[in-house]
Amino acid sequence: MFCEKCGTQINDTESFCTKCGASNPAKQAARQSVQPGAAGASSARSGSGRAGGGTSPVLAKEEKVVKTYHCSKLRFPSCDGYLSVTNRRVIFHGYAAGSRIVDEVQLDSVSGLSTFYGGRLKVAQLIAALVMACVSIWALTQTASDSFIKIQILPTPLAVILLILAVILLITCYRKMFFLKVYSSKANGSPIAIGEGYGGFGGNGAVFTVTAAPTAATDAMMLELGALVSDLQRMGDYGTADWTGAE
Repeated sequence: MFCEKCGTQINDTESFCTKCGASNPAKQAARQSVQPGAAGASSARSGSGRAGGGTSPVLAKEEKVVKTYHCSKLRFPSCDGYLSVTNRRVIFHGYAAGSRIVDEVQLDSVSGLSTFYGGRLKVAQLIAALVMACVSIWALTQTASDSFIKIQILPTPLAVILLILAVILLITCYRKMFFLKVYSSKANGSPIAIGEGYGGFGGNGAVFTVTAAPTAATDAMMLELGALVSDLQRMGDYGTADWTGAE
Protein backbone atom coordinates (compact mmCIF):
# COMPACT_ATOMS: atom_id res chain seq x y z
CA MET A 1 0.00 0.00 0.00
CA PHE A 2 1.01 3.65 -0.23
CA CYS A 3 1.25 6.37 2.42
CA GLU A 4 -1.80 8.68 2.33
CA LYS A 5 0.40 11.70 3.10
CA CYS A 6 3.54 11.43 0.93
CA GLY A 7 2.76 8.51 -1.41
CA THR A 8 5.72 6.34 -0.34
CA GLN A 9 5.12 2.60 -0.68
CA ILE A 10 4.96 0.91 2.74
CA ASN A 11 4.24 -2.59 4.01
CA ASP A 12 0.82 -3.37 5.48
CA THR A 13 2.58 -4.46 8.69
CA GLU A 14 4.22 -1.05 9.22
CA SER A 15 2.54 1.27 11.72
CA PHE A 16 4.22 4.35 10.23
CA CYS A 17 5.48 5.58 6.88
CA THR A 18 9.27 5.13 6.82
CA LYS A 19 9.72 8.45 5.00
CA CYS A 20 7.39 11.01 6.62
CA GLY A 21 6.37 9.20 9.83
CA ALA A 22 2.61 9.37 9.13
CA SER A 23 0.53 6.64 10.76
CA ASN A 24 -0.85 3.72 8.76
CA PRO A 25 -4.67 3.65 9.22
CA ALA A 26 -4.88 0.05 7.98
CA LYS A 27 -2.42 -1.11 10.64
CA GLN A 28 -4.22 0.80 13.38
CA ALA A 29 -7.60 -0.67 12.36
CA ALA A 30 -6.18 -4.20 12.30
CA ARG A 31 -4.66 -3.76 15.75
CA GLN A 32 -7.95 -2.57 17.26
CA SER A 33 -9.97 -5.36 15.60
CA VAL A 34 -7.98 -8.11 17.34
CA GLN A 35 -8.22 -6.59 20.84
CA PRO A 36 -11.70 -7.25 22.28
CA GLY A 37 -13.13 -5.98 25.56
CA ALA A 38 -10.95 -3.96 27.87
CA ALA A 39 -7.91 -4.37 25.63
CA GLY A 40 -9.85 -2.87 22.75
CA ALA A 41 -10.84 0.11 24.86
CA SER A 42 -7.23 0.67 25.83
CA SER A 43 -6.18 0.47 22.18
CA ALA A 44 -8.76 3.08 21.22
CA ARG A 45 -7.12 5.47 23.66
CA SER A 46 -3.57 4.74 22.54
CA GLY A 47 -1.75 6.76 19.89
CA SER A 48 0.34 5.71 16.96
CA GLY A 49 2.18 2.46 17.72
CA ARG A 50 5.69 1.32 17.05
CA ALA A 51 6.50 -0.22 13.72
CA GLY A 52 6.75 -3.94 14.11
CA GLY A 53 3.96 -4.48 16.62
CA GLY A 54 5.08 -2.53 19.72
CA THR A 55 2.73 -0.52 21.90
CA SER A 56 2.80 3.26 22.19
CA PRO A 57 2.14 5.12 25.48
CA VAL A 58 -1.53 5.11 26.48
CA LEU A 59 -3.27 8.44 25.96
CA ALA A 60 -5.33 10.27 28.55
CA LYS A 61 -9.00 10.97 28.04
CA GLU A 62 -9.55 13.45 25.18
CA GLU A 63 -5.83 13.36 24.38
CA LYS A 64 -5.01 13.01 20.68
CA VAL A 65 -1.80 12.25 18.80
CA VAL A 66 -1.11 15.16 16.47
CA LYS A 67 2.04 13.77 14.88
CA THR A 68 4.55 10.97 15.43
CA TYR A 69 8.10 10.99 14.09
CA HIS A 70 10.18 7.82 13.69
CA CYS A 71 13.22 9.84 14.68
CA SER A 72 15.95 7.33 15.58
CA LYS A 73 17.02 3.84 14.62
CA LEU A 74 19.91 1.44 15.07
CA ARG A 75 20.53 -1.94 13.46
CA PHE A 76 22.71 -3.21 16.30
CA PRO A 77 21.39 -3.33 18.89
CA SER A 78 18.12 -3.29 16.97
CA CYS A 79 16.02 -0.44 18.34
CA ASP A 80 13.60 2.26 17.16
CA GLY A 81 12.77 5.62 18.72
CA TYR A 82 9.65 7.73 18.16
CA LEU A 83 8.69 11.26 19.18
CA SER A 84 4.93 11.73 19.54
CA VAL A 85 3.34 15.15 19.95
CA THR A 86 -0.17 15.12 21.37
CA ASN A 87 -2.48 17.99 22.27
CA ARG A 88 -1.21 17.63 25.86
CA ARG A 89 2.29 16.13 25.86
CA VAL A 90 5.53 15.62 23.97
CA ILE A 91 6.53 11.97 24.40
CA PHE A 92 9.66 10.11 23.36
CA HIS A 93 9.21 6.33 23.35
CA GLY A 94 11.94 3.90 22.34
CA TYR A 95 11.72 0.15 21.83
CA ALA A 96 14.09 -2.80 21.60
CA ALA A 97 13.71 -6.51 22.22
CA GLY A 98 12.61 -6.92 25.83
CA SER A 99 12.98 -3.27 26.83
CA ARG A 100 11.57 0.21 26.30
CA ILE A 101 12.12 3.79 27.39
CA VAL A 102 9.61 6.64 27.72
CA ASP A 103 10.34 10.33 28.44
CA GLU A 104 7.66 13.00 28.35
CA VAL A 105 6.97 16.64 29.08
CA GLN A 106 3.69 18.53 29.34
CA LEU A 107 3.00 20.53 26.19
CA ASP A 108 2.07 23.74 27.98
CA SER A 109 5.39 23.75 29.86
CA VAL A 110 7.66 23.43 26.79
CA SER A 111 9.87 26.51 26.90
CA GLY A 112 12.50 25.80 24.25
CA LEU A 113 14.07 23.38 21.78
CA SER A 114 17.68 22.71 20.83
CA THR A 115 18.54 20.58 17.79
CA PHE A 116 21.59 19.51 15.82
CA TYR A 117 22.09 17.35 12.73
CA GLY A 118 25.51 16.36 11.47
CA GLY A 119 28.18 13.68 11.74
CA ARG A 120 30.39 12.17 14.42
CA LEU A 121 33.94 10.95 13.93
CA LYS A 122 35.33 8.71 16.67
CA VAL A 123 38.98 9.77 16.63
CA ALA A 124 40.23 7.17 19.13
CA GLN A 125 38.56 4.40 17.13
CA LEU A 126 40.05 5.76 13.89
CA ILE A 127 43.57 5.80 15.37
CA ALA A 128 43.17 2.27 16.75
CA ALA A 129 41.94 1.02 13.36
CA LEU A 130 44.90 2.57 11.53
CA VAL A 131 47.40 1.06 13.98
CA MET A 132 45.78 -2.37 13.70
CA ALA A 133 45.75 -2.12 9.90
CA CYS A 134 49.43 -1.16 9.74
CA VAL A 135 50.48 -3.97 12.09
CA SER A 136 48.45 -6.62 10.26
CA ILE A 137 49.59 -5.51 6.80
CA TRP A 138 53.22 -5.48 7.90
CA ALA A 139 52.85 -8.97 9.39
CA LEU A 140 51.30 -10.28 6.17
CA THR A 141 54.02 -8.62 4.10
CA GLN A 142 56.73 -10.30 6.18
CA THR A 143 55.04 -13.66 5.68
CA ALA A 144 55.02 -13.25 1.90
CA SER A 145 58.54 -11.84 1.72
CA ASP A 146 61.42 -13.89 0.23
CA SER A 147 63.97 -12.15 2.43
CA PHE A 148 66.28 -14.29 4.55
CA ILE A 149 65.68 -11.97 7.48
CA LYS A 150 62.07 -12.16 8.64
CA ILE A 151 60.53 -10.69 11.74
CA GLN A 152 57.29 -12.59 12.23
CA ILE A 153 55.40 -10.61 14.87
CA LEU A 154 52.01 -12.30 14.27
CA PRO A 155 50.88 -15.64 12.86
CA THR A 156 49.20 -15.25 9.47
CA PRO A 157 45.67 -16.23 10.66
CA LEU A 158 45.85 -13.73 13.51
CA ALA A 159 47.11 -11.02 11.14
CA VAL A 160 44.15 -11.64 8.81
CA ILE A 161 41.69 -11.42 11.72
CA LEU A 162 43.34 -8.20 12.92
CA LEU A 163 43.04 -6.70 9.44
CA ILE A 164 39.33 -7.57 9.25
CA LEU A 165 38.73 -5.94 12.64
CA ALA A 166 40.64 -2.86 11.48
CA VAL A 167 38.41 -2.56 8.40
CA ILE A 168 35.27 -2.86 10.55
CA LEU A 169 36.51 -0.15 12.90
CA LEU A 170 37.33 2.13 9.97
CA ILE A 171 33.87 1.67 8.47
CA THR A 172 32.08 2.39 11.75
CA CYS A 173 34.23 5.23 13.08
CA TYR A 174 32.02 7.81 11.35
CA ARG A 175 28.24 7.97 11.38
CA LYS A 176 25.45 10.49 11.05
CA MET A 177 24.07 11.78 14.33
CA PHE A 178 21.63 14.29 15.72
CA PHE A 179 20.33 15.49 19.04
CA LEU A 180 17.15 17.10 20.24
CA LYS A 181 16.57 18.68 23.64
CA VAL A 182 13.12 19.72 24.82
CA TYR A 183 13.23 22.17 27.71
CA SER A 184 10.44 22.63 30.25
CA SER A 185 9.62 25.63 32.44
CA LYS A 186 8.47 23.19 35.14
CA ALA A 187 11.60 21.02 35.29
CA ASN A 188 15.33 21.43 35.70
CA GLY A 189 17.47 20.52 32.74
CA SER A 190 15.93 18.79 29.74
CA PRO A 191 13.19 16.17 30.37
CA ILE A 192 13.63 14.88 26.82
CA ALA A 193 17.17 14.60 25.43
CA ILE A 194 17.51 12.48 22.29
CA GLY A 195 20.95 11.88 20.86
CA GLU A 196 23.13 11.90 23.96
CA GLY A 197 23.27 10.85 27.58
CA TYR A 198 22.24 7.19 27.77
CA GLY A 199 23.86 3.85 27.09
CA GLY A 200 23.16 0.29 28.16
CA PHE A 201 24.04 -3.37 27.91
CA GLY A 202 22.64 -6.74 28.85
CA GLY A 203 19.24 -6.64 27.15
CA ASN A 204 18.56 -2.93 27.73
CA GLY A 205 18.67 -2.04 24.07
CA ALA A 206 15.86 0.53 24.28
CA VAL A 207 18.19 3.05 25.92
CA PHE A 208 20.20 3.16 22.70
CA THR A 209 17.26 4.81 20.90
CA VAL A 210 18.22 8.14 22.49
CA THR A 211 21.70 7.88 20.96
CA ALA A 212 20.75 6.20 17.71
CA ALA A 213 21.33 7.43 14.19
CA PRO A 214 18.76 9.65 12.46
CA THR A 215 16.11 8.35 10.07
CA ALA A 216 14.42 9.83 6.99
CA ALA A 217 11.89 11.52 9.31
CA THR A 218 14.45 13.14 11.64
CA ASP A 219 15.13 16.20 9.50
CA ALA A 220 11.40 16.91 9.10
CA MET A 221 10.93 16.56 12.87
CA MET A 222 13.69 19.08 13.58
CA LEU A 223 12.27 21.60 11.11
CA GLU A 224 8.61 21.23 12.15
CA LEU A 225 8.70 20.60 15.88
CA GLY A 226 9.03 24.23 16.99
CA ALA A 227 6.12 25.38 14.84
CA LEU A 228 4.03 22.38 15.87
CA VAL A 229 4.50 22.98 19.60
CA SER A 230 3.92 26.72 19.19
CA ASP A 231 0.65 26.23 17.28
CA LEU A 232 -0.66 23.69 19.80
CA GLN A 233 0.22 25.95 22.74
CA ARG A 234 -1.42 29.05 21.22
CA MET A 235 -4.32 27.57 19.27
CA GLY A 236 -5.31 24.51 21.31
CA ASP A 237 -7.87 22.36 19.50
CA TYR A 238 -7.68 24.58 16.41
CA GLY A 239 -3.97 23.86 16.18
CA THR A 240 -4.61 20.13 16.58
CA ALA A 241 -7.19 20.18 13.79
CA ASP A 242 -4.89 22.20 11.54
CA TRP A 243 -1.93 19.79 11.90
CA THR A 244 -4.00 16.60 11.70
CA GLY A 245 -6.15 17.81 8.82
CA ALA A 246 -9.34 17.20 10.85
CA GLU A 247 -12.43 19.20 10.08
